[in-house]
Amino acid sequence: MTRFGPVLLAALVPLALVAQEKKDELKLAPFASKAGKFTVALPGTPVEKTATAKAKSGDIPVNTFAVDLKDRAFIVTYTDFAAGSIDADANKFLSGVIERNAGHLKGKLAGDEKAALGKGKHPARDIRIEYGNKQTYRARVALVGTRLYQVVAIGPDEFTKSKTADDFFKSFAIDE
Repeated sequence: MTRFGPVLLAALVPLALVAQEKKDELKLAPFASKAGKFTVALPGTPVEKTATAKAKSGDIPVNTFAVDLKDRAFIVTYTDFAAGSIDADANKFLSGVIERNAGHLKGKLAGDEKAALGKGKHPARDIRIEYGNKQTYRARVALVGTRLYQVVAIGPDEFTKSKTADDFFKSFAIDE
């Protein structure tokens, strides 16, 4: 290393950190789903898809809205369950959802806090699942009647902890 090596290294490391911060700071714009009865701020127009999932009550549609940014994504899903198919204990139901999410990711639950969604203070949980090589699945999982909402920021740990991710989660609201 030349005599300028340490000086160059000291100058370049802060620039790299600033570049990463800028990458994680995205401009969010409002998006609304009339059918999903929610609004959220996203960094682009989401791709909307409906898939089918197996449930105790039979096949159910899972409606997904995703903005995929290569190594990170913003996702909102909602799933309507049949009346009577959800455990009366909402937190028990949400715990099952969280356990299945961690299992699908082959990850470890790194954070789980009780929360509430909307004016009705619907039961919700704010979770973090660590998986893979420093990847994080950060989500708010909420139950509104028989509708399950999952609001997700997924990608590198620093992204899921960024101001943009915080703003995304704060922006999510349901129509009540």
